[in-house]
Amino acid sequence: MCELVCLSSTFPEMVVHLGRGIPQDLIPLWWGQRARESFDSFEFLCESRRAVFKLVDGQKVYAAKRYSVAGKAHDLQVFLREAAILKRMRHPHSIEVLGLMEEAGPDKHFYVIMPFCEHVSLPQWIDKNNPDDLSSRRVLAEVAQALDHLHSNKVVHGDVKPDNILISESGRARLADFDIAVDGNAMRTTVCQQHSNGRRTTLVRFTLGFEAPELLQDGASAATDMFAFGRTLMHTCTLRKADPDADCRDLVGSLTAAKAEGRLSAAQAWHHAFFRPLSEWRKEEERDCIIGRTRHKLSQGLECSGSTGQHFVSAEYMDLYVRAESTKELRLRRQREGCIACPAQDCDAAPFVDSDLAKTVSCDTFRIYLEGRLKQMESRIIEECEKDMEQRLRNELERLQNLDQHAKKMQEARRHMEQDILNLKCPRCRRVFLDFDGCFALTCSGCNCGFCGWCLADCGRDAHVHVRECRKVPAQHQQNPLFPTGGQQDFEAHHRQQRGEQLQNFLAGLADDDVRRGVLCEVREQLQGVMDGNVVHVLMHKVGLI
Repeated sequence: MCELVCLSSTFPEMVVHLGRGIPQDLIPLWWGQRARESFDSFEFLCESRRAVFKLVDGQKVYAAKRYSVAGKAHDLQVFLREAAILKRMRHPHSIEVLGLMEEAGPDKHFYVIMPFCEHVSLPQWIDKNNPDDLSSRRVLAEVAQALDHLHSNKVVHGDVKPDNILISESGRARLADFDIAVDGNAMRTTVCQQHSNGRRTTLVRFTLGFEAPELLQDGASAATDMFAFGRTLMHTCTLRKADPDADCRDLVGSLTAAKAEGRLSAAQAWHHAFFRPLSEWRKEEERDCIIGRTRHKLSQGLECSGSTGQHFVSAEYMDLYVRAESTKELRLRRQREGCIACPAQDCDAAPFVDSDLAKTVSCDTFRIYLEGRLKQMESRIIEECEKDMEQRLRNELERLQNLDQHAKKMQEARRHMEQDILNLKCPRCRRVFLDFDGCFALTCSGCNCGFCGWCLADCGRDAHVHVRECRKVPAQHQQNPLFPTGGQQDFEAHHRQQRGEQLQNFLAGLADDDVRRGVLCEVREQLQGVMDGNVVHVLMHKVGLI
């Protein structure tokens, strides 16, 4: 929040964009308004769906992708959501977002600022450098790894092709152009239609020659991305004027199968025999560990993807480093979303990906790392829920000032039902409890309060003793009150019954029949599934709703 206040005072226009729903993760990337003249150079490079420019600002060189959003709130949302995908999907082989900028002037142009890749696209890199077979395979393997990262996070690129693969000065591939990317975790990023199965999306745009047979009918999916990657692999051979070997033909055939279910996934593709020579190359390459100052084979550690040079950490020191980073305070881990960044100071590399860490560090260290990431994600989800609830409560209170007495009673009764009866909360800090793990001795993730899963009594720091003696334990669970055989099912069934009893007692205490009838009518849909259906039926019958 302090960061937002500082940005709002520095960039007043930020308040306008916040009102249109800027994702919180993008706030630190906001550069504000800048005129073209404030850069040393603002040079047009190319245009496909969006115009791309080369920006020079002192010693720094950037690529900037332009979005025209004049008078169109929806287009601004498209710009922000696409930037959010790039931010969240940061990977060594995906183009990253460095900043967001509004161009000063009447045209309302917004820009996503990205690293400038010296060799630009894959076709241009091949034309200028005539790379050998091993270098070409390495670039394609890096694209497959980027696709694996996207697909494992339910994101579909939607337009894989050679022109959307950028090559840095160090020869590393960066998958770019997320204009029609589809985020399966959020709303669409361009004009599209969601299918009922929730896994495929029908997009308006694609590139001819790289479209899978089912694309027009079923929409974009991970399988259509892999089909396009197979066509990209074959097109790369054509650009290099090289005859594909048997492994290449086999891989292309497996990627471009007529039916989607017959195609390889991205993870399977970059483990194919076609890329085996890269493993042999890694076994021979050596690097100096930046922590231990010792020399190791490249395969015996991890190397970052920094633009100013790749930093290598041996497996031994990577294990110690990951363990130390994963046990830091939660607020420090949240600054990098729980990921492990390169230990070199001021390195701009993307965080190490989970699959690489899993192969490098010990099982125990990787478990600690995953637990830390899960805790960070859980904390973020709870905060977002609480912020949403807080805003809704503010809106409710404002409306209360203009309501008559009857409506106020209705609103108060409904608020009590939604907050204190329908939600299971910690008895001490009132945080919503979502973490049942099979044991009825519960612990709040917010304040570490130990409380009983049967009666919800505050038991200090440990509820195990109380649970064994709790009077609310049903007769059938007296023998094992801590771990009932039904687990989650018994937990939910018990609290459905408790909610029913609490609701009946609360409604009985309301003196006004109209309030009782009105509030039940408003929340009747919310009651389904959170308490026994017979109880809901009886309550509705008593007030004359059925």
